[in-house]
Order: sequence, then structure tokens, then C-alpha cells
Amino acid sequence: QLPIDVADAPEGFYTLYADIPGLSKADLSIKLSKERVLTISGERKAPVADAPLQQQERVLGSFERRWELPEDAEGEGISAKVADGVLTITVPKKQPQPEPVDEQQ
Repeated sequence: QLPIDVADAPEGFYTLYADIPGLSKADLSIKLSKERVLTISGERKAPVADAPLQQQERVLGSFERRWELPEDAEGEGISAKVADGVLTITVPKKQPQPEPVDEQQ
């Protein structure tokens, strides 16, 4: 499983952070389902070694992480970037709707 941190920014968005050392944005798949579940998936492949490995501790293979959008999160306008081995996903919040004004007098 891919560990993530989620920040609830007062500026009107959620930000997800995930460490993905050695991967690029092209190595990842980020999808939003109709059920409002954001899925991050990818695969860490074994590097080509010049010699047989004597010890291997790095985790390899496929991974997937799901995060259900909160009620106040917008399904559109989600953006992602990768920098310095960290995936950052920004999810905008829904703008509050003004309350209708009762114009009866």
C-alpha cells in the first residue's frame, strides 16, 4: 500500500502527498471513479543490475491506493505533479452556494 498524507487547506482544497522515489508521473495512473474514489496505482520495476544482487530490500511490484473524496470535495479540477520523489495531488473543494434570499414582503 502507498502511504499518503492528506492536508485540508483553508484556501479551499485538499492536498495529498505520497513518496514515490524513483518513479515519474508517467509511471503512475490516477483515476477518479463515479463513486468519487480517487485511485493511485503504479509499478516499481526491478532496476537493471550490472551484477547479481547480494541483498535486496527495496519493495518492487505493483501498488494501489484508494482515497474516497470527502463530501465537500469537487470531482473536477483535480491536478497532480511529481517533484523530488513526491507525488502531490490537489483536489479542489466545492464552493459554498449562497443561501437563497426570500424576497417576499
